[in-house]
Amino acid sequence: MSQRIKAKNQLRKLSNSLNSIENLFENCGGNVVDKFYKQIYLNVRCSLFHAKENTKKLVPQNLEDRKKVAKALDILTNIVLMLASNLLHINRENAVITNIGFSNLIGNNFEFQRILLSESKEDLSELENLSNPIYQQSFYLPAKFSKELSVPGLSFYVGEVTPSKINNLKIINRFALQFENELFTIHKVDGLTTENVDELQIYLGCRLENKNLPKQRFHY
Repeated sequence: MSQRIKAKNQLRKLSNSLNSIENLFENCGGNVVDKFYKQIYLNVRCSLFHAKENTKKLVPQNLEDRKKVAKALDILTNIVLMLASNLLHINRENAVITNIGFSNLIGNNFEFQRILLSESKEDLSELENLSNPIYQQSFYLPAKFSKELSVPGLSFYVGEVTPSKINNLKIINRFALQFENELFTIHKVDGLTTENVDELQIYLGCRLENKNLPKQRFHY
């Protein structure tokens, strides 16, 4: 095969990649390069790494800013995978749970949601259930699905209580999320007190993470 034919094939593959990449961005006009420059470089990268006073900036305390950064990271990851697949013939075999499937599995369909607070310092175990003595002595408060906080692939449940109503619970070392008659998630916090607190609010987020896909979110 001549170099000219190889070059044409590469350009054709790159063109297919650019068409696929363009679908990842918002429909704000311009070509794929303009969209990348505006939505990724200006709106996210510069607002993170070159943020200055009196200029547009992204901060971790703002939930909308966090969503914007997460979306940009998803786009960048998909771009790298598309280019690797079309130009280098590197493909990953995988299977995923879709966001819609996740929402139907764990969304606002669950009833009888409760958050359980406990003083227990026992280590967490995936074998725990509601018959465990820890939960016989726990304080229960209702939890509601939060449509406002939830996004595709991330479902939030919120509970709130006045500390004076938490019966004889001085320190919170554990909390758990209950769906119907089963435990769903268990968390350890160690030493959370309610002293001088007017209202205790608990936000539990359950995120879909397809483990066989490239990592898109990082923790420190």
